[in-house]
Amino acid sequence: MLTCVVFVCSAVLLLYFVVNALSMSFSVVEFLDDESVDVVPSNWLVDDFCWWPPFRPSRLMNAKKREDPDKTTWMTNKARTLGC
Repeated sequence: MLTCVVFVCSAVLLLYFVVNALSMSFSVVEFLDDESVDVVPSNWLVDDFCWWPPFRPSRLMNAKKREDPDKTTWMTNKARTLGC
């Protein structure tokens, strides 16, 4: 019985993340300071700036999947949108 509960909970959690990822919109941006290009959640963009978290690369991917910018700890970088 416990195995079934764990499986169902895991399946529900996976479905939640898939639906959440599909409902988010992303943009391709160029960071003007270093001319790098990346894909970021569209809610990270404000005017000519992009919020950027102070995370290691391993945590950065998770942030892109489900985090809103934390305006108290994240930096802003000058950026321009190349596409959405």
